[in-house]
Parts: sequence; C-alpha cells; structure tokens
Amino acid sequence: MNYTNTLKEAHNGWKVQIFIPAFVPVEVGDFDKYDTSVDDARYTMLETQSAERVFPGATIEVVPNMNHFFIEYEVNNANYDRVLSAGNVMWKFFTSNAPVIEGEKPIAELQEF
Repeated sequence: MNYTNTLKEAHNGWKVQIFIPAFVPVEVGDFDKYDTSVDDARYTMLETQSAERVFPGATIEVVPNMNHFFIEYEVNNANYDRVLSAGNVMWKFFTSNAPVIEGEKPIAELQEF
C-alpha cells in the first residue's frame, strides 16, 4: 500500500485505519486493533501511524514490511454467505494537511474463492 503526496506542502505525519467486518476473524501484526461500529455495523478497526514527514512528490509505503505489518483474515463456512453479501472492507488515510482519503471494497472482490 503506497501513498504519494501531491500537495505543494509537506505532511507532518500520517495515519491509516482499515475497517474489516467483525464477523470475519482477523490476525494482524504491528497494527493497533480495536472493536468499533460504523453505521450500526460492528467492525474490527486496524490502525497504524507515523510521524514521518512526507515531502511534496514523495511516495511512501504505508505498509512497509510484510513481516511486521500483515493482515490475515478468514473466510470459512460460518461467514462465507455474509462475506459475499455484506462484507465490505473500508479504509481512511489521514495526513496533517490534506483531506481524508476514504474508500471501500467488498471482501468478495479482494478474496479469490
């Protein structure tokens, strides 16, 4: 996961949040992990941040080392139908001086069955 600063000013740090439906078991490394709700739905929120300065035109790796930063989730018989119908992964990326970057994608599109 990469990010490029397209502004004319440097960012003084950044933070990323990833929201995975709570019915999907998740194991992570070097992410903070929280239970939360979004629009009355339960999610596991994964978060990491850095005070690293990001200069104009610079590209950073938001998840730089897969040995420490990893996300493993489980699609199994118990959650398969819910993953196909209601399993959206959402994300937010924050910097010190730019609008929040948000998005979402169904797990069914991320997962190869």
